[in-house]
Amino acid sequence: MEPGAIVMLIFGLVLLYGGLATFITIAIKRVQNK
Repeated sequence: MEPGAIVMLIFGLVLLYGGLATFITIAIKRVQNK
């Protein structure tokens, strides 16, 4: 694989996990507010 492809793969994974972490955090806050 080319270095650029590896960088894009890692960047995609970071965005994916970042999005999941944000979604979970928001979900927990909404549950605690009720």
